[in-house]
Formats: sequence, C-alpha cells, structure tokens
Amino acid sequence: FLRPLMQRDNKIAWLKMHKKEIESQLKEKEKELRKTAKELQQKDKALEQKDKVLADNAKALEEQRRTILNMARLLKASGVADQEIHRQTGLPIDPIEGL
Repeated sequence: FLRPLMQRDNKIAWLKMHKKEIESQLKEKEKELRKTAKELQQKDKALEQKDKVLADNAKALEEQRRTILNMARLLKASGVADQEIHRQTGLPIDPIEGL
C-alpha cells in the first residue's frame, strides 16, 4: 500500500522539479527576447535616421540640380556658347542644346 503512495510522491516531486526547470528556461528565453526586441527597436531608430538623412540629401541634390539648370538657362539666354555652359556647369552638351 505504501509503495504506490511513495511512487506517486516521487513522481509529484519530479514533476515539480521539472516544472521549476522549465519555468527557469522560459524566464531566460523571455529575457533574451526582450533584449532582442530592444536591439531591433534601436536598429529601427537608426534606420529611420538614415532614411531621413538620405531624404534630406536627395532634396539638397535636387535643389542643386535645379539651380544648375536655371543657371544654364540664364547663360543660354544670354548668348553664351554651349561649350562654355558645359564648362561652367558640368552639364552634358545634349541637355544644354535642348534649353
């Protein structure tokens, strides 16, 4: 009669011990996941900042391109030769001829 009770108690003790091990592993995994999530958030922020810088650079380049084209138009309207406009602006000859 005692043997089955002892076996049952041993099984319960083993299950409790196993449960604690699993809970400990789960807590460790949760810490790792939180750390990974934090790292991903930091990477997201860095990428957003890079995107903003790239967008700002693209705007600045577009503005510079427009300025150069406007300068080329003014030079062309003033009667400056296409070669001279090319030399001053760095624009290829073909777009200058179309101004």
